[in-house]
Amino acid sequence: MVHFLSDPWIVLPTGVFILFVNFAILYFLRGYKLESNFFGKSIDPTNESSIYEKMYGDKIMRPISSLPYSDANLQPNSIENPQRDFSEIEEKNPIDLAGEAYKKSVLIQKEGPNPGRQYAIHLKETSIGRSEANDLVLWDNSLNPFHAKIKNIKDKFILFDLVSDKGVYVNGKKVLKPKILTDFDEIRIGKSTLIFRGK
Repeated sequence: MVHFLSDPWIVLPTGVFILFVNFAILYFLRGYKLESNFFGKSIDPTNESSIYEKMYGDKIMRPISSLPYSDANLQPNSIENPQRDFSEIEEKNPIDLAGEAYKKSVLIQKEGPNPGRQYAIHLKETSIGRSEANDLVLWDNSLNPFHAKIKNIKDKFILFDLVSDKGVYVNGKKVLKPKILTDFDEIRIGKSTLIFRGK
């Protein structure tokens, strides 16, 4: 029995394993905060608002602390309100309109709940999200009520991410500022992939 306890090939791995299990138990017993990022710094709830203000020149007015978002939390005159007038924002931060102009455009669902379905973009501003108040409703619980919008400015179709939780991707790249869409662009919103077609 004494020989068994003095064997380093048994004692050392067993000791490391017990130490690891103790650290794991302590970690889960103390509780970890979901709002902490990888480096342990807590996320400032006003940071999201300041990022949006720098990108679009407007203040976000939604209740940031109420996750997950529900349609009941929408405030009038907030970015979630699809009837909002963005002309003041465009005057402050004009968007570079270099790109191809299209008289008509359509989004074709490549992946998601309705593959092959086509959505005509005929409004000056088309809101996209899971709320039924959107012009284009995507039935996906991972989306925000008002997730993104496409705006037609001088026959250029511009995609905006409305500071969504999961983000919006065009051709595999995250949309960090308004993006002018071109023919055959792949837009990824939640579990749906939409192909933009301009004519």
